Formats: sequence, C-alpha cells, structure tokens
Amino acid sequence: MDSGQECGKALEARLKDFNSFQECIVERVEFSRFRTRLEIVINYIWDDGGRVRTDIDERQVLYRLTFDPVFEVRFVSGLTAYQSSHLDELNWGLNEISRITPLDIQQDQEQYAGFPGMIQGVSVQWSWNTTSAEHDRRIDVVFSNLEIARI
Repeated sequence: MDSGQECGKALEARLKDFNSFQECIVERVEFSRFRTRLEIVINYIWDDGGRVRTDIDERQVLYRLTFDPVFEVRFVSGLTAYQSSHLDELNWGLNEISRITPLDIQQDQEQYAGFPGMIQGVSVQWSWNTTSAEHDRRIDVVFSNLEIARI
C-alpha cells in the first residue's frame, strides 16, 4: 500500500468516527484567507449511541470541517429546472447530505509534487444512488489538512 492509499484509509476512518456525516445538514460553506481555506459547517444529527438525536428539531449540534490549504473545490448544485425556476420553494431539505467520502486523487498526486503535507480529497455527496439526478449534487474538495471541531 502506498502513502496515498494509507492516507485515504486514515481519512476514511476519521470520517467514520463521525458516521461519515450521513444524513447531516450543511449549514454553511465559506472561504477565507484569500480562498485558501474552506469551512463547511454541518448540523450533526447523531447521538453518542449512533441514533438520530431526539432533540434534532430543538437544537443544533454543529461541527466545522476546515480544509486548509485548499487546492481545488468543485461545487455542483444539481438543481433541477423546476427548482431553479422556483427558488422560493426550496427549504433545508436541499442541504441534507447522504455522506462525506474520500476522493480517489492518486492520479493527481504528481501535479502536487513538492507541496507540503499529504494531498487528500473528499466528496460531500447528496445521494447514495449514483444513477439519480441528485447524485450530481456534491462538493469535491482537494486539500492538505482537515480539522473537524465541534462549535
């Protein structure tokens, strides 16, 4: 196993510590420091026992995922023609993701030769079903460091 695969496995294990943020809600996506840092704030729906929190409607449990530095970001809204024509009808459900998974970026490692740290990637995905139109909705991030903190 090469270092890229090891890094991917470590990232996958780290995300699994947070249930891969399955079914959680993206609250905010923000760039800072001249667009070299990306923060994604997520309302975490799981309790310590791995069940959906019973107080999910009463309070938020927020986690900030800080990607630093960021080398690539690809955001695909995946809005349908109807949704883009009726923006006033959108609600929080549009921000409910299915999971966050590591991206396979091994083929891209060469372009980052000489950069400090291990280059990694994640995909914030809105659908488990790879054939659905919703599958196109995602945020892909290529970065060096990831910090996950409860806020």
